Amino acid sequence: MNSNKMGKLAYIALGVIGVILALASYLVGSYFVKYLALILLGLSLMINGYVTYLKWKSREPFIYLAIGFVVVVIAIGEIIRLG
Repeated sequence: MNSNKMGKLAYIALGVIGVILALASYLVGSYFVKYLALILLGLSLMINGYVTYLKWKSREPFIYLAIGFVVVVIAIGEIIRLG
């Protein structure tokens, strides 16, 4: 299995787990689970951007990396703030 397929599998798995956690946080009402879901979805975007970059060899996929990075940083900051 090459790294492109592994990356695709990783961002799909992280995205699915992130969505499940987001739904669970809505049902449970836990901010920690909500921000954990955001971290997983942000990581999924970052891996998606990197895998797309490897395929296209252009700069357009870096917007996915940037959005994912911002989401992860905000979510980690909120987890730290919750303490």
